Amino acid sequence: MKFHSEESVKALEYAAKKEQETEDFYRQILNKVKNPGVVAILKSLAEDENKHYKIVIKLLKETGEGKSPSIEMIESDAAKVRLERSFSESSISDPESIREDATRLEILKKGLGIEVESFDNYSRAAEKSEDDEVKAVFRFLAGEENKHYILIDNLISYLDVPSRWLYREENLIFQL
Repeated sequence: MKFHSEESVKALEYAAKKEQETEDFYRQILNKVKNPGVVAILKSLAEDENKHYKIVIKLLKETGEGKSPSIEMIESDAAKVRLERSFSESSISDPESIREDATRLEILKKGLGIEVESFDNYSRAAEKSEDDEVKAVFRFLAGEENKHYILIDNLISYLDVPSRWLYREENLIFQL
C-alpha cells in the first residue's frame, strides 16, 4: 500500500498529531481520577490512541522510504466488554470516589467531542481516498474512534448515576 496523493499523506500527518494529542488528553485526566474502573477505562483509551499513533507513524515512515507499508490493524475490545471488565463490584463499592470522578464529566464530554472530530475526519479521508487499502486504514481508525465514543458516553452515564446505569445494563438481558 502506498499513499500516492499528497492529500493522503497530509491526512495521515493530521491523524498522527490527533492521536498523540488524544493520548495526552486521556493521560492528563487519568492523573485526576481515583475510581479503579474509571482509571482502567482511561488507561485503555490512552493505550489505544498510542497504538493508533504507531500505526500511522509506521505508514508515514515506510511510505516516505518508498516501501509498501505493512500494517497489522488490531482492533480493541468492544465498549461493552471493556465496561464490564472495568466496573467490577469492587469499583462500585466506593461511592465517594465515584462522586469525585463525576466532577470530571465536563472533561469527559470534551473527550466525546475529540472522538467525534476524529471519526468525522477519518471517515472523510476514507471517502476521498482512491486506494482501497488506504480506505481500509482510515475506516479502521474511524471505527476505533466510534468505539471510544461509545465507551466515554457510557462512562459519563455511569459517573452521573452509577446505580441507574447498572440497572439499565442489567435489564438489557430482559429486553432481548
